Amino acid sequence: MAKYVMYGPLAANVMYSWIYEDSYKHPWCVHILIICALRGFMHQLWSSYNNMLFLGNCRIKQQGVEFKQIDNEWDWDNFILLQGLLATMACLMFPSMDDEFPIWNTKGFITLMLLHVMVSEPLYYWMHRFFHGRYLFTHYHSLHHSSSVPHPFTGR
Repeated sequence: MAKYVMYGPLAANVMYSWIYEDSYKHPWCVHILIICALRGFMHQLWSSYNNMLFLGNCRIKQQGVEFKQIDNEWDWDNFILLQGLLATMACLMFPSMDDEFPIWNTKGFITLMLLHVMVSEPLYYWMHRFFHGRYLFTHYHSLHHSSSVPHPFTGR
């Protein structure tokens, strides 16, 4: 739980701007917090759906998740924390991004979706295939496939 302290400065910045200033001085803090919260919520929804044991006719394996698998996958959210940290560093390194950064922008949302579909997803697919090479799979990626019960984020 201590790793969530990383969000403290972002939340403090948002609260300070909300209480003491007329507008958000650094709206990117709000963006990063919202995106990280939505990604965590999405993971929780899929995990909850996957663990609904009463949906027996839809399950690949009828058994439930064992504690060993839960322990191995406990740090599932590290990628969200890392991406939040990288986004914060990018915003601090390029302060010009802070000038005009609205909470909602339809053109930006469409651009984001196009970048996600045309760049992010293919890149993720090819990087994942790269991890299936002999060396990387044996030394790193095999943990990803070692889960005994399929889960949306284990890849088995």
